[in-house]
Amino acid sequence: MNFASKIYFFAFLLIFFTAALKAQQIQGLSLETIYEQVNDAEGVYYYPLLAKRFQQNDIGLKNIDYLMLYYGFVTQPKYNPYKVMLLEDSLSKLTLAKKGTEALALADNIQTMHPVSLASYVEKGYALHSMNQESLAMVELNKYRVLLQMVLASGDGSSYEKPIIVITPKDAEMVVLAYKLTVLSKSMNGNAGRYYDVYLVRNEKGKQYPIYFDITLPYTIGMRKLTDK
Repeated sequence: MNFASKIYFFAFLLIFFTAALKAQQIQGLSLETIYEQVNDAEGVYYYPLLAKRFQQNDIGLKNIDYLMLYYGFVTQPKYNPYKVMLLEDSLSKLTLAKKGTEALALADNIQTMHPVSLASYVEKGYALHSMNQESLAMVELNKYRVLLQMVLASGDGSSYEKPIIVITPKDAEMVVLAYKLTVLSKSMNGNAGRYYDVYLVRNEKGKQYPIYFDITLPYTIGMRKLTDK
């Protein structure tokens, strides 16, 4: 992304956050506040600093840091969820085929592009496990765990009013997989100016129920990035 494109992107984000998403709250914080915090080069939540600490397995990171890390990524120039989803699907195929070396290389590439990719951490952990590198596998799976917790803390997914807010539709799939749910159907719906993936699922006890995922961020900012290319 050249300088002019970057300026355009941040101008677009500023308008988007202060208008369309100003009222939305994630664990008591507005997305406008998150935007301001992660782009403050003098602040403790400056995104490049948080991402570096996360990759270095900094045990001093707190819940608020993980929240800023996950949801703040949508404000970064690298945010391109639909492009990354294709790579995440390829990564899954590599781990399924037990191509560990290739899987690790692709996972590292994905994490450079998208440092909060849930799929990349769980797939990398699986690849390392298959290569008998258990301690390294646990590091990756712990990163997956803390990011998943942040996603789940955004809402219980029981309705349009209490959705689970994700920054890529792939993360909705990861939530479903984490709970070992069977998907019976899936639809994308609009409601009150926002966008949702609604999964009808069945749990291991046979109970059926819907889960609501708010996909407004990828569907708006992500789609804009895709079409601008």
